[in-house]
This record gives sequence, structure tokens and C-alpha cells, in this order.
Amino acid sequence: MELPATGFVRELESDNYRNYVRMVEQIQLLSPENFITELLKYHPDADYDEMRGRIHINTDMINTVFRYMNPEDGCYIFNFDSYSPIDIHYHYLPNPDTDFLSIALNFIEERDKFPLHYYTAAGSHATDNLGHIFNNLFSGDLYIKAHQKAFGIRIELDRNWIRNNINERILPPKSVIDAILKKQKENYFFIDVFKYRSVVQDIKALLERPDNALRILQVKNLCSQLIADLFTDVLKNELSSNNAETTSGGELEKALLIISECADGDFPGIERLAAACNLSPRTFITRFNSVFHNSPYNYYKKIKMEYACTELKRGVTVKSVAHKAGYKNTASFCRAFKQVYGESPMTYLKPQTV
Repeated sequence: MELPATGFVRELESDNYRNYVRMVEQIQLLSPENFITELLKYHPDADYDEMRGRIHINTDMINTVFRYMNPEDGCYIFNFDSYSPIDIHYHYLPNPDTDFLSIALNFIEERDKFPLHYYTAAGSHATDNLGHIFNNLFSGDLYIKAHQKAFGIRIELDRNWIRNNINERILPPKSVIDAILKKQKENYFFIDVFKYRSVVQDIKALLERPDNALRILQVKNLCSQLIADLFTDVLKNELSSNNAETTSGGELEKALLIISECADGDFPGIERLAAACNLSPRTFITRFNSVFHNSPYNYYKKIKMEYACTELKRGVTVKSVAHKAGYKNTASFCRAFKQVYGESPMTYLKPQTV
């Protein structure tokens, strides 16, 4: 199916074998203004409140609320809440006619096993929260499972905004940010962005308050801090990865990814981790200990507990966190938690609840 010069089209695919209908959106990366225009053109019955910057699309297949704001020149913010009773497939197509850097953070309201799937030429990611930085050359696919309440934010930064706020001349020359800005690389994924969840929710709350006289300033400040923190994390991750490469030739990167993806499940096993790195189990353990000064299993427990702490701070009960983190019961989770942090989950949370 041929795509219009700008805009996006939607088609329905009926799959009688699996007995479900999947909605497919093919989205060309547009300038922010054109995105809003095309969205309203395709959904003429949408509830559009221009003063609040709010578009509500409610059909039999999807219920989505978009909120948007242009807090300063060259910076556009799109926030969304979405639910669908069917599987959703977004297909992103490159658009050489635009020159925006995009930052997207996607979350699922209730944690589930792999409700979000991203597929690109470089590989795939399955998770329940994901961060993504990409330019107008990006192409890929995002799948959201049926009956999931998804929400998130997308920030569009044009070339002038980047030039005025980021000193590209002193970025590390081999950094992924530098490569994306120079169009040498299309995108970069964050596997876990839960620590930004509350900021995204704060921005959403502000976008819903047109009566707040300081709304634009507050959104601008939150957005600027979010961008700075994300870019700082990218550079830190790269530094850590480069240090690992210096020591081990980058052989451990795939093992770290597998461990992160198993944070809410069982330890993947030395054999699987070693095979992913093309190493024997004995060599893998030796090199892992040398780089991280920790055994693979203890490192896995650390990642698992970081995930658990994030959930506890979100207000999820200890029992639910124990279940989500893959423990057989609450008691075994509490014992493991105390081994890492030296105190029980409830004691750990007391300072945050005072």
C-alpha cells in the first residue's frame, strides 16, 4: 500500500486462524504541526480542544487521548493515554523532509510480561516500559498487546533547539547521541525507563490544566530536566559499555541485556549467558567477575532488586512486587531483599513515606 506524501493511513487485517482483528497504522515521521493536522484529518469525529491542546479519539477499536504543547520554539511535547481491545501495530516510516530528534517514553499502566514489542533492522526489544531516541531516518515497528492501558510521552526537538541547547562540538565523538544527530545512526533504545515514569505523569497532569498560569514554564522546566537526565544516562551507559569493551572486547553486552530482560523472572543461567557471548561458561564467569567485580548471579540479584525497589516506590504492595519479581512467596522475597539492602522492604520504604 502506497503511503501519502505526508500523513498516515490505517488498515484492518483479519486473521481468521487466530480469530482476532489487528489494527495497523503506518506512520510517516512528520513535523509536529503536520502530525496534528493529519491526525484530525483522519479522525474528523475526534473531540478536539485546541485551547487545552487535547485530542480524544474514541472508536470501537481504540480509545486514545493526545495532549500536546509547544512550550518553546523548536520543542514540541505529545503525551498520550491509550487503550484498545485489539492488538495495535504501529509501523514507522522514515521521512527525509523533516529534521527532528524524537524522544519517546512508553509505559504500560499495569506491569505485564512483554506487552510492548519493538522491531527494527538492528534487532527487537520486548518489555513493559521502553525509552527510544531516534531521528527522521528511523524505520521500525511497535506492537502493543490487546487490553493494555498504555501511556507515555514523545518530545520533538528541531535542529535550532538542539543547536541552542546542546554543545555538539564537545559531545564524545563516538557517542550514540552524536551519531544520531549526524544521521550516522537512526536510533537508541533504553530497556528500562521506570525512573522517568513519575515525571511523565507530572507533565501529563500539567497539560490537563489550562487554568494554571505557570503551566508553560513548569512543563518547560520538567521537559528540559527530563531531556538532560536522559542524555546523561545515555552517555553514562556508553562510558560503562566502553569500559567493559576495553576489558572484555564487548563480549558481555548481550549477557547484560539478557539479565536486564529477566529482572522480573528467573535467572537465565550461566550456559545461556555464556552462549550469548560466544564464550565457554568457565571463561564467561572469569571475565564477568573481572569486569564487574561480581558473579553473574549476584549481578542478576542486584538488577532484580533495583526493579523491585522501583515498584515499591510506585506504591505497589510488597506481595505484588514479590509476585512480579518472580519469587514463590513474600517471605522469600523479603529475605532476598534484606540480603541486598540490609533491611526489610517495609523498613526500606519508611523514609519515603514519612
